[in-house]
Amino acid sequence: MVNARTKAVRAWMNAGGDRDGRPGWVARGQIASGVLKPGDGLRFANVDCDTRDDYVVTKYPSGAATAWLNRGGDQDGRPGWVARGQIASGVGIAQGQGLAFADIDGDQRDDYLIWDLRTGSVQAWINNGGDPA
Repeated sequence: MVNARTKAVRAWMNAGGDRDGRPGWVARGQIASGVLKPGDGLRFANVDCDTRDDYVVTKYPSGAATAWLNRGGDQDGRPGWVARGQIASGVGIAQGQGLAFADIDGDQRDDYLIWDLRTGSVQAWINNGGDPA
């Protein structure tokens, strides 16, 4: 959940989902202080192949993406994110299109996808490590 005022992100860990009258989610608290600006999009995607989703800010309409690598999330007053910088310069997102990240080639790194609601098409750019650092 993103706080609308501070842009900080809070999370709940999945402990099996709610069942048998027991809560299945454990509050993790604030995991990121937030860097979003008006008009930015936020995604969590595994961009570095380490099993943890990373914090990715997307810009519209360019589609540019900047990532912070997940090193455990903020905890005990310590930052848990490492700035990776821009990972995609973007290809432009038109009306009726959207941006997503998903591993489509099975290498455990999420790839960059643009989908088009009007045509049902999806274009993909394979994640080979992102833009040069």
